[in-house]
Amino acid sequence: PTGEVVSAATNDALHIGSAFDVTARLAGAVVSYAVVAVILLTTSVTLGLVVLLGVPAMVLLLGPLLRPLQRRQHTQREVAGKLTALGADTVAGLRVLRGIGGEPAFLERYRRRSAELQDAGVRVASPQSTLDSAQVLLPGVFLVLVTWLSARLALAGTIDVGDVVAFYGYAFFLVVPIRTAVEAADKMTRSLVGARRIVTV
Repeated sequence: PTGEVVSAATNDALHIGSAFDVTARLAGAVVSYAVVAVILLTTSVTLGLVVLLGVPAMVLLLGPLLRPLQRRQHTQREVAGKLTALGADTVAGLRVLRGIGGEPAFLERYRRRSAELQDAGVRVASPQSTLDSAQVLLPGVFLVLVTWLSARLALAGTIDVGDVVAFYGYAFFLVVPIRTAVEAADKMTRSLVGARRIVTV
């Protein structure tokens, strides 16, 4: 249908483009994460291991969210395509509809499809909002954990106060790579859904 072509060109292509946009930043995030992890390992093995193992573990925690999100986005995309197709067909046949008095039947069908799209959007909102909140929560938890561990090591005399300040700075810096990884997961999910629809068209 014409609506599928319009949706593929206006929505799906943009989602694929945003996935390419985030890949360069994701590569930079991985490199910066590795550099900071090495610096931390040379100063404190404990903190280095927390960074090396903790960050991937936090990103992997998002895995269970991505599959249902992708499935629901795919359903929403299909319903949106049908609604766009219905609108395009109606515009093309508007004179005929008016001539035979078909406006009420069309209006009812459009309302029904619009309600389906609204329901699909609400179903997408739950995992999407969880993913969005994870962009703030996970880096915050990581920052608190690294700061707490470095303070404990300073109290034990393993590292000095200057190292605690440095570790806080490193942990704060690593917030950006973690957020980028979460953003990449979200954008890759959207782009996969869009790519499937474009291939179908």
